[in-house]
Amino acid sequence: MGLPGLQKLMETCQRHELFLKTLPPEGTPPAPGELFLGQPFDPGLAALYREFSAAMLGDFQLYAWGSGEGQLAALNEGLRCLGGEPYQSALLFGQISMMAYYFATVPSLAGTGGSQPVIFIDGYERHQVLPVASSVDAFFTAFSMYLERAVTTEEYAVEQRIGLHFPTGVPDSGPIHCLGT
Repeated sequence: MGLPGLQKLMETCQRHELFLKTLPPEGTPPAPGELFLGQPFDPGLAALYREFSAAMLGDFQLYAWGSGEGQLAALNEGLRCLGGEPYQSALLFGQISMMAYYFATVPSLAGTGGSQPVIFIDGYERHQVLPVASSVDAFFTAFSMYLERAVTTEEYAVEQRIGLHFPTGVPDSGPIHCLGT
């Protein structure tokens, strides 16, 4: 697997007995840089969808690959129909399960190798956008660090439920956002 941050996240889920389910790849995702919904496809997402067609990693839901109802293309097209930013210029690839907290790449901000930064979109708060990571794999590293912190909270110890919110509820006690990686 060419995504060490994803591997770290999967190991974190296993170590803390958090929900971890992956589905085998289906179909053919775009190659890195190939146009998808009119924008270049991120190399990290291309590698990810070659490994899995969908996944649940802790409380992160990776959207299923494909264009059917509830899958990556249809979900993005549906949100773009609502109009406006940030949905027009981003490609949503996942969310916090059962919440309108989305994670997306931003193709227009791709680096020289095509890697795109990841943003958090709060679908409740006027679509507030926060930078989260410099790449998809750096996002998985940051999310793994978040889960490591979340399982140490009193709420998790008592209720076995993640109550800490990513990225806004994580105290800034280290490089949780992984912007420089």
